[in-house]
Amino acid sequence: MGASLGATRAAARLRRGEQPKAADGDGANKEFKLAGSHASGEGMYLAACIWFEFFYNEDVRKIHANPGFLGERAASLREIAHKVVSEGVRPAAWPADLGE
Repeated sequence: MGASLGATRAAARLRRGEQPKAADGDGANKEFKLAGSHASGEGMYLAACIWFEFFYNEDVRKIHANPGFLGERAASLREIAHKVVSEGVRPAAWPADLGE
């Protein structure tokens, strides 16, 4: 499954007040990855939160569904997603050594 499709499905589950499912991302992988073909569980949750706020025009920080593997980190990812969508916050620069 492509990362964007999984994020879209996870965003829809958040909208319905449901927990994102393991199939929406790789819950076993707890690290962000800049390379590779699939997002980590955190990356998938972050993408879902960004899509949620963008498409539904609702504050993702009001959602309190935390996938078990994220624990308290889910709140910080929702905060990042909110800043990306509402304030246009972007990284200052990408790392120069992505190995590409």
